Amino acid sequence: MATCANCKTIFFLGGVTDATERYCSDRCQSQGRLLRLSTLIPPSAVQAMTEQVRHGTCPDCGGAGPVEAFVSHRVWSAVFKTQWTTHQHVCCRPCATRKQLTAMGYSALLGWWGIPWGLLITPIQILRNGFELMKRAESPHASAELVRIVRMHMAAQPE
Repeated sequence: MATCANCKTIFFLGGVTDATERYCSDRCQSQGRLLRLSTLIPPSAVQAMTEQVRHGTCPDCGGAGPVEAFVSHRVWSAVFKTQWTTHQHVCCRPCATRKQLTAMGYSALLGWWGIPWGLLITPIQILRNGFELMKRAESPHASAELVRIVRMHMAAQPE
């Protein structure tokens, strides 16, 4: 059993290893490389870009911000296969609420049909979305997750 150095997912088989870390997939390995590159970006540049993103328009609806990092959780099942995911969103609160409610409905309709994981994971994913919906307090500062996303985006840009 291993834990991905990038997304922290626990996996049992496979994975990708580089000189220092173990990852669940090639995608996470490249994200890990970006993470290492991102530490070279000056904090002042990251802060300036984060504030620009935060006070800009929502990438989804084009409405006024503040823009923040949000997550939604989904699950679907078919007999003996169950797949659950967490999606990251950078958007305004109304767009995040819409995505979380959509994910909650998706899970409620399609999550139960797998044995045994669908029956176990579906209520968990629905509750996780419920908890995310309750996070309504607007902070005057960008979240650590938004800063991380901006930092990674900056690291991915060619110079």
